[in-house]
Amino acid sequence: LSLKATGGRYEENYIATVGFEFFTYAANVVNDSTKKIIRLQIWDTCGQETYRSIVVNFYRNSTLAILVYSIDDIDSFNAIEMWVKQLKMYSNPDVKVFLIGNKSDLESSRVVTKEMGEKCKKDYKFDLFMETSAKTGFNSEEVFITAIRMLYDEYMKYNSTIKSNPTVGEKLKKNNRIEKEIKKASGCC
Repeated sequence: LSLKATGGRYEENYIATVGFEFFTYAANVVNDSTKKIIRLQIWDTCGQETYRSIVVNFYRNSTLAILVYSIDDIDSFNAIEMWVKQLKMYSNPDVKVFLIGNKSDLESSRVVTKEMGEKCKKDYKFDLFMETSAKTGFNSEEVFITAIRMLYDEYMKYNSTIKSNPTVGEKLKKNNRIEKEIKKASGCC
């Protein structure tokens, strides 16, 4: 999914991520007639149990987690519960979570229904559920565009609160990572 969205590539014989891979994704955001380029730093982590102790280190400073399962693999869908437990243990409580059902091009092999994905989103109060196909590109970029818009809107609300109510703003400033993440993502290199 990350390869398709960030580089327009799909590799038929792609070897699952070992450890992690790093990507950036940039998109234009228009707000109050101003146009800004926002960059996401995407850390694609592996799902193998062997590397789980490494993966939890990425949770701490994340502003958004994207949990991906394959619509033709019930075990990958059932693993969502374990990933949610890890997110609750290791990430900040305000982390946004997207649930993505990948491989929508394999409709004939589907074992996880859209309704199951929607119910999972509702049960866990995820911020988004969407199906994608890394192979065809269906919704691949939309996941990251939605992430940018959501995080940018939250950043703007955060700044608005700080400006309109300095006391509340100072408390938010101490507890909120979004400003740091936006600045870091907007910076050079």
